[in-house]
Amino acid sequence: MAKPAVLVALYLVGHALLITLLRDHAQVVSIACVTVAAAWAALACARRARRAGETWGWWVLALAMALWSAGMAANLPFAAASQGAVNPGVSMLLFVLYMAPLLFVLAWRPEDPAPVRRIDGGLALVLAGLFCAIVAAHAAVAGTPLENVPALRSVYDVGNAFILGLAFIRWLAGAGSPQRVLFGALAVYAAIYFLVAFYINHVEPDDTGYGVFTDILIDVPFLVLASIAGLHGKPVAEITLRRIDKVVQIASPLVLPVALLLASAHLMPSQPWLAGLGIAAAVLGYGVRTVLAQLRAQEQLEQLAAVATIDALTGIANRRRFDERLLREWRSASPPAIALLLVDVDHFKAINDRMGHPGGDACLRAVAQVLDTQASRTGAFAARYGGEEFVVLVPTREEGVALALAETMREAVSGSDACRSAAGGTVTVSIGVAVAKAGGTPQDLVDAADAALYRAKGAGRDRVVLHACEASSTAVAG
Repeated sequence: MAKPAVLVALYLVGHALLITLLRDHAQVVSIACVTVAAAWAALACARRARRAGETWGWWVLALAMALWSAGMAANLPFAAASQGAVNPGVSMLLFVLYMAPLLFVLAWRPEDPAPVRRIDGGLALVLAGLFCAIVAAHAAVAGTPLENVPALRSVYDVGNAFILGLAFIRWLAGAGSPQRVLFGALAVYAAIYFLVAFYINHVEPDDTGYGVFTDILIDVPFLVLASIAGLHGKPVAEITLRRIDKVVQIASPLVLPVALLLASAHLMPSQPWLAGLGIAAAVLGYGVRTVLAQLRAQEQLEQLAAVATIDALTGIANRRRFDERLLREWRSASPPAIALLLVDVDHFKAINDRMGHPGGDACLRAVAQVLDTQASRTGAFAARYGGEEFVVLVPTREEGVALALAETMREAVSGSDACRSAAGGTVTVSIGVAVAKAGGTPQDLVDAADAALYRAKGAGRDRVVLHACEASSTAVAG
């Protein structure tokens, strides 16, 4: 921090020396110094934006600083032509125009999709147009009439205070290190800028032009922002969001519509048609962005719901989804028309030992795809039950239909080239089959299929066994 502080001090001292030594050209020199300070801030923000992992909000800050620098530079031709006070209308327009990118940053949320950001950008452009209309109503290219100066000062005061308050709130409710640093830098800059602008607009004499030592104060907010943007300190750690932080983040998109409504209210007495345009843009823009944001949120919820019910390893349904499906099918009829196949990969530990865990995982994925493919052909539902076990729900009360599908699956696994390649040899499965009975429960059906699977494994594996209510059972040997 010592080096940036030294550079800031040297710049301010240099500004003071130039005003003192070049008294006859003090106005031009001072305007140039302030222009360079703002341009320095723009370049520093742009450089910060180019760093890996930084938010593109720094690019928008760079644009705002560039607009302000251009606004100050617009005074140079007038200063060179006359040593009197200068304040051309084009400069006023650019000074107010620079507020639009700042408000855009304050409305920005990193989670917003690109279409929503484009809408915010459009609202910022409309807001910039309204700002220009307000300034144009009070200022001309040749200068600002004295009677209109108080109104312009009010526009600046309200805009500066609005930006300062919002920047401070967004900093307090920072969601993560890049955003928190961005809003912190903007809050510090806005606080210094507000104080300097208020002092110059309300304390300094009205006839004071550029070329005085007070101009040195104007350098300060830009030099401080440039220093913050150039820091390479450790990022601020992620913080746990409080309820108020979440409220601020959710409400931040209101910044641009509220600013549009305020600007429209200011224009309503003099230019009602332009005010109506601003109000329409605020209402429609916020409405469309809300619809898009809600659509995005709904899609994310659907994706999360899908992820929550998909087995990460095999890509088929997981145990949670199976439990939900079984309960829903059970409640659909009495007795339910469902059969359950419980499938276990034979000698899976040996496969794991031979091929390693990556090979074991590949084997499970291959078996899962075979079972899922066979199930989908008959309207059945396959899921991973846990470990090397899979489960298949078959929409039938017929034991023969369930047995036939189980045998088809057993043969498909043993004949699968994908399974053989993953396991380094032939893969076989044992399958226990049970059919739902009247008066039973879902757990009874699972237990019955598990008992049948146990008998299949005890009988030598690579076979299908049907659980029966009677003492006898039907088995299909592999």
